[in-house]
This record gives sequence, structure tokens and C-alpha cells, in this order.
Amino acid sequence: MGVIIALIVSICVGTVSVSLKDIINIILGNEVSKAHQHIILYARLPRTLGCLLAGAALAVSGAVIQTVLSNPLAAPNIIGVNSGAGMAVAIGCAFFPAAVNFIPFLAFLGALLGILLVLFVAEKNGA
Repeated sequence: MGVIIALIVSICVGTVSVSLKDIINIILGNEVSKAHQHIILYARLPRTLGCLLAGAALAVSGAVIQTVLSNPLAAPNIIGVNSGAGMAVAIGCAFFPAAVNFIPFLAFLGALLGILLVLFVAEKNGA
């Protein structure tokens, strides 16, 4: 219920206020002012749906980590995923300061190496 309310507020509230009635009319394809239609369809709705998908992906990834490690307290910051990503980004920025387009790739690679190292050590020690 809270997610639905947050989605509605995210779409309605902004520099230009758009009423819930206008949003419903836009979704149904009824005539609304072109400005409101443009604001909702090209700015607020994509942003809101992107945030919803990102939140869902984070929730799923947390559940996967907890299931794979058989630990309900496992979290990326506890098992070294965040640290691995941060270290890879720091090393990349230190040695290749102009390669800002590769920072997300470096973060992913560092996180992957961090979790693989943790899993290797855990497996080797019989955990």
C-alpha cells in the first residue's frame, strides 16, 4: 500500500502540480493539457517506474544473497560486495582518471571479485 501511495505522490508532486484526475485521464487516453501530458509521460512516469524497478531489483538481489549464503543476516555491505566495488572504482580512478565511462563496469567487476573471494574463503574453510 505504501508503494502505491509513494508512486502516486511521485507522479503528482513536482514544480508543476498535476491532479490525480489528470493522471487518470492521461492513462485512459482522454484529453488533458499538452503540458501535463508531456510532464507525466516523458518526465515523471519514466522516473517513477525506473525507481520502482531499481527498488525491486535491490530487494531481489538481497533475497538471493541471503538464500545463496544461507544466512538471513547477509547483506552486501557485510560480506564485502560494497568494499570490492569501492576498491575497484578507487583503483580505476587513480590509474585511469579520464575513463569515467567505465566506473560502473569497474564497480560491478570489483563487487563480483569481492563476492567470489568471500565465497572461495568460505568454501575452503568449510562454511
